Amino acid sequence: MIATQNSLIATMVPNTRINPLVRDVAMVVVGVALLVISAQFKVLLGPVPVTLQALVVMLIGGVYGWRMGGLTVAAYVLQGAALGAIAPAMPWFATPNFPGYAFVGATTGYLWGFVVAAAAIGFMSDTLRMRDNLITLFIAMMVGNVIITALGLTFAMAVYYPILQQTGQSFSTVWGWFAQPFIIGDTLKAVIATGLVFAGSAFVNRIRG
Repeated sequence: MIATQNSLIATMVPNTRINPLVRDVAMVVVGVALLVISAQFKVLLGPVPVTLQALVVMLIGGVYGWRMGGLTVAAYVLQGAALGAIAPAMPWFATPNFPGYAFVGATTGYLWGFVVAAAAIGFMSDTLRMRDNLITLFIAMMVGNVIITALGLTFAMAVYYPILQQTGQSFSTVWGWFAQPFIIGDTLKAVIATGLVFAGSAFVNRIRG
């Protein structure tokens, strides 16, 4: 079994109804598919486009739990890395793929931030039981947002800022490209993810009595 016992997906589809490994593999496939699809809904505002992926990552973390949530997003990133080498034209990430893109591309920090954020949200949601309260669940989602932006910005500062400095650009340029465009939108996505996960959890608890 991949999903943690306290995860929402394990509560929704218990082991008595279906083989847990079959359930978990199917959910990983669904999660990866949703990440691929959400990457194609994008608005180009700079090197890193605005997409629906952060919303999907928050939902995966809140529903799948830390272990399966992190594994699902990691599978998405690693499959994209493989496709960059053998089929770069296949739409997968929000930006054009190429060999090694998942490790050196403009969105690298965000891609791996998705992995950490999904695991962190899952841990807070399930292990810390933060999904039992609407406010604490929203806090968990926002922590995930901070992780994504922080890792995306850190990677950009390490790789691209030295190059930008040579052209006379300042930190404000990096902030404007890699952080500022996402603050309001990702906050709204956190509100949506919080509502959906909390409603799903309340519905399951009501059915279980």
